[in-house]
Amino acid sequence: MSLWSHRTQIFVLYGGFPLAAISLIGCIMNIITFSSVRMYRSRSCTFYLSIAAVARCLHILVAGLSRVLAIGFNIDPSIISPLWCKMRLYMIITCYGIAVTCECLATVDSFSMTSLLVNIRRWSNIKRAHQIVVCVILFWALHNLPNIIFFNLNANSCVSSSSIWSFYVNYIINWALNLIIPLTICTVFGILTYRNIRTLKATNQLQRAERQLTHMIFGQLIVIISPIMIYVAYFIYASSMTTLNKTTEQNAFEYFIYNVVNIIFAFIYGVCIIFYRHNMLSIPSNAVSFIKSQKGNKMLVMNDYIFKFNKTVGPTKYYRCKHSRCIVTLHTDLNDVISKFNGEHCHPPEPEEIEIRKFKEAVKIVLNLKLRPSLKSMMKKQYDLTCQN
Repeated sequence: MSLWSHRTQIFVLYGGFPLAAISLIGCIMNIITFSSVRMYRSRSCTFYLSIAAVARCLHILVAGLSRVLAIGFNIDPSIISPLWCKMRLYMIITCYGIAVTCECLATVDSFSMTSLLVNIRRWSNIKRAHQIVVCVILFWALHNLPNIIFFNLNANSCVSSSSIWSFYVNYIINWALNLIIPLTICTVFGILTYRNIRTLKATNQLQRAERQLTHMIFGQLIVIISPIMIYVAYFIYASSMTTLNKTTEQNAFEYFIYNVVNIIFAFIYGVCIIFYRHNMLSIPSNAVSFIKSQKGNKMLVMNDYIFKFNKTVGPTKYYRCKHSRCIVTLHTDLNDVISKFNGEHCHPPEPEEIEIRKFKEAVKIVLNLKLRPSLKSMMKKQYDLTCQN
C-alpha cells in the first residue's frame, strides 16, 4: 500500500465517518422538524425541503456507507455483487438529483410566496407541491435507468459498458443538471425573493421577518452552492488531467483528494442545513401589517384576515379574503367590497365573519408592535370589550 493510499484509509476511517454522521444528523433534524410542526406541514416550501432532506439522507447512507466499507475495511460490495454495482450509482445519482431539484423548487416557492402578483402567489400551493414532487421523483427514477443497464462488473471493478452514457453522466448530469441549472435557479430566484421582501410594508413585525427571511434565503443558497463549488473545483482539475500519463503515486494522491472532496461535500451540507434550519425556525408565522383604503379607513391585515377600524370603538368588522393573500380595500359602504392588489382588480371575495378567537390573536400581536398610543388604546379597549362578551 502506497503512502497516499494509507492516508486515504486513515482519513476515511477517522475523519470521514464523523463528518458524514454530522451531515446525516442535519438531514434527520430537518425531517423531524418539518414533519412534527403543523405549520411547516402545510407549507409547500418546507414540503420541498423535507423531501430534499429524505433524499439527502439516502444519498449519504448509500454513498458514505459504501465508501467507508470499501476504503476503511477493504470490503467493496460493488465489486462483489453485480446487483449492487448497478444499484449503487443509480441510487446516488437519483437521490442527489431529487434533493437538488427540491431545493431549487423551495427557492422558487419562496419567490412565489413573496411576489406582489396574485397569480404568481397561487403557485405556492401544497397540493400542487405534492404533484410536482411526484413528477420530480419519476423523472429522476426513469432518467437514471441506463445506470442499471450499462454498469457491470469487469475485472474486479464496476464500470460502464457504454462510453456515450459515461460522457453523458460526466458532462450533462454532473455539469448541467447538478451544477449550472441549480446555481442559476437558486441565485436568480434568491435575488428576486430578496427584492420582493424589500417591497413589503415597513412595520416592526415585517422588518424582523424581512431580516430573518433574508438570512434563510442566503442560508439556502449556501446549502446548495457551497458543496457544489468544492466538487466543481475538483472536477475541473480531474478533467484537465485525464490526458496526462500519471504515476501510481499521482493516482493515489488524486484518489485521496477525491475522497476528501466527497466527504467535505457532505459535511458542509450538514453544517449549512443546520444553520438554515435555525434561521427558518425563527421566522414568525403571522404576518401583520396596516393598510389604508382609498378613503382613509385604517385596516389591520393578519395573514388572510382583514380588520376594519372604527374611530370610536376600534375594529368592529372582521373579514376574511378567500383569495390567497390578497388585500381587501373596504369602502364606507361595507357591502361594497373590492379586492385590489398592485392596481389590478379581481373578483370580489365573499366576506365572512371570523371567529372571535382569531380577533383576540390578532390584537395580542398588534399590542406588541410599536404603534401610536391612540391606536394601541383603541385596540386594547376593543379587546377588553370582546373578552367581557
